[in-house]
Amino acid sequence: RPSQAFIDDFLAFWKVISRLGAFNSLSQTLLKITCPGVPDIYQGTEFWDFSLVDPDNRRLVDYDQRRQAMDEALAILDEKHPKTAQANLAGLLSSLPDGRVKQYVMSAVLRFRAEQPEVFHQGHYIPLELTGTHAGHGVAFLRHWEDVTVLVVVPRLCHALGIRRNEPPCGKRIWRNTAILLPPALKGAHFENLLTRQTLRPGLKDSGRIAMAEILKDLPVGFLVAHRAV
Repeated sequence: RPSQAFIDDFLAFWKVISRLGAFNSLSQTLLKITCPGVPDIYQGTEFWDFSLVDPDNRRLVDYDQRRQAMDEALAILDEKHPKTAQANLAGLLSSLPDGRVKQYVMSAVLRFRAEQPEVFHQGHYIPLELTGTHAGHGVAFLRHWEDVTVLVVVPRLCHALGIRRNEPPCGKRIWRNTAILLPPALKGAHFENLLTRQTLRPGLKDSGRIAMAEILKDLPVGFLVAHRAV
């Protein structure tokens, strides 16, 4: 029988690793849906999945639970008041262990993908450069087709960002001066984060870059639509 000291030590370690794993899962989920290629989502993996291989990944799926979470996700996406939507989204992030925030990200991005399929079927993939303190801890790229441009942003190697206990990899304290360099074609554009309902308007002085702290202010991943200046 393992000692209580070992169990206590292991559980403390598990709490740290499981949170980092959840942030990695959000990054992988968004990349899977937006990178070139066909996204493959296995049944039941709308929440965090801890399966190994067959037959472990063939366990019964609680579809009622997922339908309820889907309804909650769509309600946030359809909420007309951005502040209410942001408050509900904060609730999903605060209950990170239940995995509903993962399904929310999937719901939002797959809905946009269904509305704008050409962006992902035929659109260009344009990798972007990051600068600043944590430039090596983020991935950003554009998917562009005709007059539609989306910006995808995810963190990587979150364990090295100095995240405090129960803190997500979000905001100014984490990202400091880290920024994404934008192509000249997006100079003067503003960006709508479809996940957080936040609108970002880089000033003229900073129109060639956009701060990671602003994109990842309320959620560890970002999915933004660029709107040209008029």
